[in-house]
Amino acid sequence: MIFRAASVTSMAIPQNVKPDASAAVIPFCTVLSNASAYDGKEVTIKGVYWRVIHGSILTGPTCDGKANMRLSANWKGDKQAVKLRNSRARSNQGNQVVVRGTFRVAQQGCFGQTCSLYEIEESALLSAEVPSR
Repeated sequence: MIFRAASVTSMAIPQNVKPDASAAVIPFCTVLSNASAYDGKEVTIKGVYWRVIHGSILTGPTCDGKANMRLSANWKGDKQAVKLRNSRARSNQGNQVVVRGTFRVAQQGCFGQTCSLYEIEESALLSAEVPSR
């Protein structure tokens, strides 16, 4: 069962990962609503991060889809943002993140253990927010 929180109380913004000012943050559900237009493109995306048994997924607060998450070879992320992202994930609670990565649509089969139709190859963790209780 997945519960989603609406409000946010704290956010970690990495010091060593500089967001590209020209890269707009796109909500996850917006990307899914026009997935073919984003296929193979690098995006800066905001969604809800969940850890699953053998990996992680990204979901949105207003849509039903999910994307398998995997780290790229050149992944970058601030230790504090990673700590915030993972702290609630360890207890099966999602938290909001902004990541940069390449979005892909499955051409055959699916991605990851949850057999997602979408995947994000994450190159940077830009922020992590911990929902309020």
